[in-house]
Formats: sequence, C-alpha cells, structure tokens
Amino acid sequence: MKQVNRQFRKLLLLSMAVVSLPVQAAISEVPLFLTQAVDPRVMLVMSNDHQLSIKAYTDYSDLDGDGTLDTSYSDSIDYNGYFDSAKCYKYNSTSDRFIPKEAVDSGTHQCSANNNRWSGNFLNWATMTRMDMVRWVLYGGYRSTDTTSTYLERAFLPWDVHAFAKTFTSADMQKYTAYSDATISLCNFTDDDSSNPLSKNNTSPPLLRVASGSFPRWAAQEVTQCQWGSGGKPVEADDKLAELEVRVEVCVSGLEESN
Repeated sequence: MKQVNRQFRKLLLLSMAVVSLPVQAAISEVPLFLTQAVDPRVMLVMSNDHQLSIKAYTDYSDLDGDGTLDTSYSDSIDYNGYFDSAKCYKYNSTSDRFIPKEAVDSGTHQCSANNNRWSGNFLNWATMTRMDMVRWVLYGGYRSTDTTSTYLERAFLPWDVHAFAKTFTSADMQKYTAYSDATISLCNFTDDDSSNPLSKNNTSPPLLRVASGSFPRWAAQEVTQCQWGSGGKPVEADDKLAELEVRVEVCVSGLEESN
C-alpha cells in the first residue's frame, strides 16, 4: 500500500508540473466574431430643437472676454463662418452670391472705402446661425453648389420667429458694407414657398434684407418677419437698400480660404 501511495504522489506532482508549464498562444487582434474589417465610425447626435436656428453671434455676449457685452459688431473680434474674415467680397447680382475679391486692409477686417465691398468678418457676424457653425466645423459648410464652382449657403430660416435682425451703426460704414448710410438694419430669413408649404420642401433661397435705419424689431412681429411695407411692419419700402441671397463662393483660385 505504501508503494502504491508513493507512485500516486509522483504521478500527481508530475501532472501538476505539466499543467503549470507556460504556453504561448497567438491572440487575435480582431474580434473573432468579425469576418471582415470594418471602418471605424463615430456617431454624433445633436439636439433636435430650435436652438440651432439662433444667430451665431448674439448681442448679449462678451465674446472677447473684456468684461463688456458686445452688443454690436466689433472689428477687433474674429467672427468665424462661411465668409473668410480676412477677405473683402462683392455681391454678384446676376448669380446672386458673394464673391471674394481681395484681402482686407492690413491689421483690420476692413475694406477700402467707396469700393462697394463687404467685409467677410462683418458678414459672418451679420448672417451666421448656430447650425451654420456646426456645419462649418464638421465639413466646411452646406454646399448649395459643388461642381466647377462651390457655393456655401446659410441655413434655412422660416420667416416666423426663427428669423433674426441686427442693426449696425458706424462712421466708416463703407469699410464694412456696400452702403454709405450711418446706420443699417439686416434681417435674415427664408421666404415662404407657397408651392412647397412644408419647410422640408422649401426651395426658396436664404435671404438677407438690408434697410437704412435702425429697426431692431424687424424680426419681432406678430406673424411674419423681415417684411417690407406698412401696416404694422416696422420697415417701410422706402427704407429698402437691398435683398441679397446668403450664398458665398469659396475655393476661388488665388483667394482660397485658410481651411
């Protein structure tokens, strides 16, 4: 019996030694349940509410952190958006778009006076929405045309309370806009499309109406906003300066944007 026990203990120790030997095994770097490689993907989810229609640059924020609210345009601030802050634009009334023409004056965001130019920095302040900024950051902006030329287009804004107005006063108005008036008002909206009443089917262009004078309530009416005329509307037809489409040509040879 003692001889049997000794043999059993030897076998037990031998089996334990065999089990404890390290074994090198190839570990797959790809999940075993995948049969082919898959591109890595990230899903971004944003809120589905009205906040993305708000103007990108409100008139109650301290953008430069100097302790004072920036209630209007400030040339010392770089306003990002579809327009290049370092360029001056001319509006082409035939193709209804803004086209970059030359660089701004050194050390400023201003254009040469009496040249019918628009400062790109000013146009970003005047027209961009939060949705435009999301699109600009993610993929450069919404392209209304992308063939031999590329045009970016401001977001859709129904002519209800989604529309917004801005006023601007300057002794150097012609260094920022194509006008010489001391004060102008600008109203952003998309006109009603009676043939496609649902917003998702609306094919009307994004509009920027410009009027001479200060009309901060231009987009705060009872029903429709940014309208010309009388009858309770704040802006008379005689105040009209322009009705422009907020589309900008980008990637122009020799005037490419930094991004």
